[in-house]
Amino acid sequence: MTVSGGAPAAHETRRQVLLVRVRAFIEATLPDPGLGPAAIAAYHHISVRLSPGGVQQGSVSDVPPDHV
Repeated sequence: MTVSGGAPAAHETRRQVLLVRVRAFIEATLPDPGLGPAAIAAYHHISVRLSPGGVQQGSVSDVPPDHV
Protein backbone atom coordinates (compact mmCIF):
# COMPACT_ATOMS: atom_id res chain seq x y z
CA MET A 1 0.00 0.00 0.00
CA THR A 2 1.39 3.38 -1.00
CA VAL A 3 0.11 6.57 0.57
CA SER A 4 1.53 9.98 -0.42
CA GLY A 5 4.60 8.57 -2.12
CA GLY A 6 5.02 5.59 0.19
CA ALA A 7 6.40 7.31 3.28
CA PRO A 8 3.36 6.92 5.57
CA ALA A 9 2.83 3.32 4.50
CA ALA A 10 6.49 2.50 5.16
CA HIS A 11 6.29 4.14 8.60
CA GLU A 12 3.14 2.16 9.42
CA THR A 13 4.79 -1.07 8.29
CA ARG A 14 7.81 -0.44 10.54
CA ARG A 15 5.47 0.29 13.46
CA GLN A 16 3.55 -2.93 12.83
CA VAL A 17 6.75 -4.98 12.64
CA LEU A 18 7.97 -3.45 15.90
CA LEU A 19 4.64 -4.20 17.56
CA VAL A 20 4.82 -7.86 16.49
CA ARG A 21 8.36 -8.10 17.87
CA VAL A 22 7.38 -6.40 21.14
CA ARG A 23 4.40 -8.74 21.58
CA ALA A 24 6.57 -11.80 20.97
CA PHE A 25 9.18 -10.52 23.44
CA ILE A 26 6.51 -9.87 26.09
CA GLU A 27 4.98 -13.32 25.64
CA ALA A 28 8.39 -14.99 25.84
CA THR A 29 9.44 -13.11 28.96
CA LEU A 30 6.18 -12.85 30.94
CA PRO A 31 7.53 -14.87 33.89
CA ASP A 32 10.42 -12.41 34.32
CA PRO A 33 9.63 -10.04 37.22
CA GLY A 34 12.00 -7.49 35.67
CA LEU A 35 9.87 -7.19 32.53
CA GLY A 36 8.62 -3.66 32.13
CA PRO A 37 8.74 -0.70 29.76
CA ALA A 38 12.47 -0.16 30.34
CA ALA A 39 13.33 -3.80 29.60
CA ILE A 40 11.12 -3.84 26.51
CA ALA A 41 12.65 -0.61 25.22
CA ALA A 42 16.22 -1.71 25.88
CA TYR A 43 15.74 -5.04 24.13
CA HIS A 44 14.28 -3.35 21.04
CA HIS A 45 16.67 -0.38 21.03
CA ILE A 46 13.88 2.17 21.32
CA SER A 47 13.12 4.85 23.89
CA VAL A 48 11.06 4.00 26.94
CA ARG A 49 8.62 6.66 25.78
CA LEU A 50 7.96 4.73 22.55
CA SER A 51 7.74 1.32 24.22
CA PRO A 52 4.54 1.62 26.27
CA GLY A 53 2.82 3.81 23.67
CA GLY A 54 3.41 1.29 20.90
CA VAL A 55 2.14 -1.54 23.04
CA GLN A 56 -0.97 0.35 24.11
CA GLN A 57 -1.79 1.40 20.55
CA GLY A 58 -1.50 -2.21 19.49
CA SER A 59 -4.00 -3.25 22.16
CA VAL A 60 -2.04 -5.96 23.87
CA SER A 61 -4.97 -6.38 26.23
CA ASP A 62 -4.24 -10.02 27.00
CA VAL A 63 -0.95 -9.13 28.71
CA PRO A 64 -1.33 -8.47 32.44
CA PRO A 65 -0.75 -4.76 33.22
CA ASP A 66 1.99 -5.52 35.73
CA HIS A 67 4.01 -7.12 32.92
CA VAL A 68 3.95 -4.16 30.54
